[in-house]
Amino acid sequence: MGEERGSLHVSDSNGLDHRDNDDQSRTLDIYPLSSYYFASKEAIPVKVEPPADRLHRLKSNYAAYGLRTCVEAVILVELFKHPHVLLLQIRNCIFKLPGGRLRPGESEIDGLKRKLSRKLCINADGDGIPWEVGECLGAWWRHDFESLLCRDLPSRVESPKECTKLYVVQLPDCRRFIAPKNQKLLAIPLCQIAKNNETYGPIISDEVGEDLIDLAKAMAEEVGVDLAEMGSGFVAMEEAEDSPLRLTACSAHGCRVELRITGVGEGPEDGEFAGTLK
Repeated sequence: MGEERGSLHVSDSNGLDHRDNDDQSRTLDIYPLSSYYFASKEAIPVKVEPPADRLHRLKSNYAAYGLRTCVEAVILVELFKHPHVLLLQIRNCIFKLPGGRLRPGESEIDGLKRKLSRKLCINADGDGIPWEVGECLGAWWRHDFESLLCRDLPSRVESPKECTKLYVVQLPDCRRFIAPKNQKLLAIPLCQIAKNNETYGPIISDEVGEDLIDLAKAMAEEVGVDLAEMGSGFVAMEEAEDSPLRLTACSAHGCRVELRITGVGEGPEDGEFAGTLK
């Protein structure tokens, strides 16, 4: 089943194809969920602090280091012919993309790799398999210390306090995920994430889910592919003869994404998340 996969092609808002440029590759392979192994490790403490203390900490850090920058990973796997996103579930009610805050002076790519190794590998040094960080899908901004993150940064805001950027991360055809015991690593279908702001929050629901699904459906209709909404995702009911299903979407920030699922596997049985790690 490891030989069966989909393909995700990303280009810029001008529609330029970068597949021939090794330094700016936008082509990502999506492998079946059953290709990966999952286990747990010691819990990572979750910081709980009163709002007043958090506000004081944010103001102090901003005065010392400036804009707070966070990076998060969009990691895709295939299950039942539909792309799923890997999310961390905390306290059974909070869902987050893997990632976190950058250290002062740390680059976005290096910081995201460090965070992924700390949260999804056996130790902070990683497991010998490098993380391949690709395209930036978009950025979300916090205008002041107490406001919510939003997509657009008004021109009147000269000094935003926080920026969160989302990056696509390509997985190899096999990898071990070792998540903390106090967090669950789940594969959630895009259609479940889309328009579900209350459960997953605006960044995951709007940026990762809703944009891709809405425009994928429009593209499928344009090429004559009929999509049916199933429990596990959107499934192609009719595919063009001798032609794979191609779905295209564009994020609000102009990042164009093409998902091509060609010979995907059937996935694990109901109730089975993946193989066990020994």
